[in-house]
Amino acid sequence: MEAPHIFQTPKCLKDGAKQKPRFLLCELKKAMEGLFQHLPSHTIVSIPCMILPVQRVGQQGGVMFVVTNRIPVSGGQEDAFEDRFRHKMSGIEQSPGFVKNLILRPISRRYDAKTGAYRESEERGYYLVQTYWETEEAFWNWTASDSFRAAHSDRPPAEMFAGRNILEIHQVILEKEA
Repeated sequence: MEAPHIFQTPKCLKDGAKQKPRFLLCELKKAMEGLFQHLPSHTIVSIPCMILPVQRVGQQGGVMFVVTNRIPVSGGQEDAFEDRFRHKMSGIEQSPGFVKNLILRPISRRYDAKTGAYRESEERGYYLVQTYWETEEAFWNWTASDSFRAAHSDRPPAEMFAGRNILEIHQVILEKEA
């Protein structure tokens, strides 16, 4: 049986400080699944501990910045709004310092503190468009780039929105993952 590729080369150790931890964990998980699928059931396997030289994302001692655009979308415009993100290639992925992008759809359930129950609400929430950056400067540099201009060149119709958007910038101070 040939060993999975992660064990064949020191790829995960080479330039490890620039690798993203989630990527390394996924690669390791895939490799381990590939290694163990050929073993008979009830086999006991001992794996030595591996220490990978991985630094958390961000240049300032693991600091990361999240830019959130809170966008109120008009009723009936949700699909068109979401399609703009599904089908538009903005090039943000190649921007220096870019980490990831999330588009969050609001749900209509609200917690009622008086009753302790969840209830359906007519209140419309905001869509959240979040971009994660290694530094705040990386975000501001992107806003001056051709990639940014391209991403914002095809303006949607005004009726798509139920009000003004709110742009917020946050610094990540704590991150926990499973």
